[in-house]
Amino acid sequence: MIAGAALAVSYNSAAGRARSPQAWVFYLVTPEESFNETVVGIPHYIFSPNQITVNQGDSILIHFYNTADDTHHTFTLPSYQINVDLAPGQHQDIRFVATEAGIFPFGCTFHPTTMRGELTVLPA
Repeated sequence: MIAGAALAVSYNSAAGRARSPQAWVFYLVTPEESFNETVVGIPHYIFSPNQITVNQGDSILIHFYNTADDTHHTFTLPSYQINVDLAPGQHQDIRFVATEAGIFPFGCTFHPTTMRGELTVLPA
C-alpha cells in the first residue's frame, strides 16, 4: 500500500536569474481517515496531499491511486480540463503543464465535501 505522500524534487543553481521550467512528480492517493462516518455525518475519504505548489511552465506528473476497495474516486481539476475517474484499486498517471498562474481547486466528483484540494501555480 502506498502511504500518503508528495514527492517533489527541483534544483535551481541559477540564483537571481530566471529559472527554467522544472519537472515535478507527485503521488496522489485516496486514504481513508479513521472515524465513524455514520456518527460524524461525512464520508471519510480525502486526498493526500491536498496542496500542490508548482511554478508556471512546470511539467507535472501525478500518479493518482484509488486505494479504496469499495468506491470510485475522481481527480477533477476543471481549470486544466482534467477529470480522471478511477474504480477501486486502480491508478492512472496524469500529465500536464502548469500554463496558467493562480490557485486552482481540485476535487472528487463523488465526494466533494471532503475530497478537495488546491493546485497553486506561482507566476514565472
